Amino acid sequence: MPLRHRLQQGYKPWAYTPDFRLTLAHGEKLLVEGKARRWLDAHPTFELVIETVHKLGHRLMLITDEMFSDESTRALRTLKPHVAQAPDVAAIAKIKAHLELGPAEFRRLLEATGTSQRDLFGAIISGAAVFDPISTPLRPTTLISPGTGELDHLKVLPI
Repeated sequence: MPLRHRLQQGYKPWAYTPDFRLTLAHGEKLLVEGKARRWLDAHPTFELVIETVHKLGHRLMLITDEMFSDESTRALRTLKPHVAQAPDVAAIAKIKAHLELGPAEFRRLLEATGTSQRDLFGAIISGAAVFDPISTPLRPTTLISPGTGELDHLKVLPI
């Protein structure tokens, strides 16, 4: 049935907006959609959206919760609330100075610098300290390494 007839019968087309539109380092555009597996199972027709986007010539990556381990999901959820908080610059400087001696366990780093978990989370989010959130759980024994200010350790999408 042509669209004009469907509109006359009360059909309302909807706009699709992906979660992210990324421009990769080499200039390619990538659309990213994040959905929970449970949601996808409850909405099987969503596959048509993905097919249509591909047919229109766009590159779309569907990210599901199945792509991340439980430990990496917990680590990223632990860090997320601290993203919007203003970091304690003095505490991050202490952490960074201590890490110049080499990597340190999470709890030992806090003890040695007299800083808080919040401060260390701020250092991780700012790139002053790093760990691998995909393969390493965030625990008191997690090895924290010195960072360069880059945030590559938090870029966890397989693109």
